[in-house]
Amino acid sequence: MKHHHYKRSKLAAVCSWRAYEWLMDWIKEKHPQYPYSYDPNKYFYNNTSHREYLSKFIEDVMTKVLKGHGADPQKPPDKGRMIRKNGKQIYIKQRGVKAGRADIVCFFNGKMYNLEVKVGKDKMSEEQIKEQQRALQNGEEYVIIKTVDDFLKIYDVSY
Repeated sequence: MKHHHYKRSKLAAVCSWRAYEWLMDWIKEKHPQYPYSYDPNKYFYNNTSHREYLSKFIEDVMTKVLKGHGADPQKPPDKGRMIRKNGKQIYIKQRGVKAGRADIVCFFNGKMYNLEVKVGKDKMSEEQIKEQQRALQNGEEYVIIKTVDDFLKIYDVSY
C-alpha cells in the first residue's frame, strides 16, 4: 500500500506510517519466501467490515509478533454468548474466563505483561481496573495499548 492510500485507510487511526513500515519489514524478515504482498493490511486481521476491526488488528499484530519473538502470548476467549433468562437477554462469558482479564498476557523481555487494547473511546471496566491493580501489586506490567505504535514502544526498544 502506498502512503497516500494508507492515509485514507481505517488502519491509519491506530497505526502510524512508521509502524506500518516496521510491520512490512518484520513480515519480510520473518517470511522472505512469502508468496503474497508484504502489506500488513493483508497479513494481519483484515476483516475491515467487522465492528471491532481495529482492536482485532492490534491484537493480531501483538500475537503474531510476540510468537515470532519466541514468546507465548495467551489470549483468553473473550466472546461469550447471549442467553434468555427470566424473559431478558443477558450476556454470559465462556466458562473459565475471568472478567476483567487483559486481552493478551505474555512473558517477554524479562517481564510479565498484561496488554489491554482500547481503541477510540473505549474505557476500562470496573473489573479491568481491579485486574490492573492486581497485576501491578504482583509486579507485573499492565499496559493499555491504543495503537500499534504503543505496542512497538514496549516490544522494540529501538522503536
